[in-house]
Amino acid sequence: MSPNILVGDPCPIFLDGVACACVEIGVEARLVDDAGSVEESFRSYEPDIVLFNPMIWARNGWQKLASVRQRQRLRTVGVLTDQTSRWHGVHLRRVHPNAYIDKRYLTAEMLDCVIRSLLAGGQVFLCGEELVFDQPELHQRELEVLRLMSTGMTVRQIAEALFLAERTVKVDIRRVITKLETANRAEAVMQAYRRGILTPTDARVLA
Repeated sequence: MSPNILVGDPCPIFLDGVACACVEIGVEARLVDDAGSVEESFRSYEPDIVLFNPMIWARNGWQKLASVRQRQRLRTVGVLTDQTSRWHGVHLRRVHPNAYIDKRYLTAEMLDCVIRSLLAGGQVFLCGEELVFDQPELHQRELEVLRLMSTGMTVRQIAEALFLAERTVKVDIRRVITKLETANRAEAVMQAYRRGILTPTDARVLA
């Protein structure tokens, strides 16, 4: 059974691209391009996955998206954005998204990856930048921990998957965050995608 997907973005051209991508990967989605249609869309459509650009609201978009998530009791929410800046981390903690997507780099293949990962209960961060950064030196185990972090695994789950003590995993996570010059796990994963350390396939949840 195909999942119900609701996509909200103020750019009609982007939504046309999403529509084409959905046809290509064989899913159906309801598309919303103005804030006035948001509440009605939730009333008439029960989405399994919500992908929204906070800029669909002219003001206080992040706060309104967080409010919608709480009011509608949405389990799976992805943030669409065409901006990448450090202050996004503050807003991400408010919304607690399951996905963070730089829409400038969203392809049909990536959308398919996002949907399958979210349906499996995972998290995915698809980001990209035109700039090329110098890569931090991550050891093999730190890379493994980072890849599992990108799927949304907890410290305990990562420890069990890698046969490590939870304290060891916590140390590796702190090292990854430090080497990527970020403040927390979510920002570390986003930075890893921007720098090409992680790829969309790393976010796939293994069966």
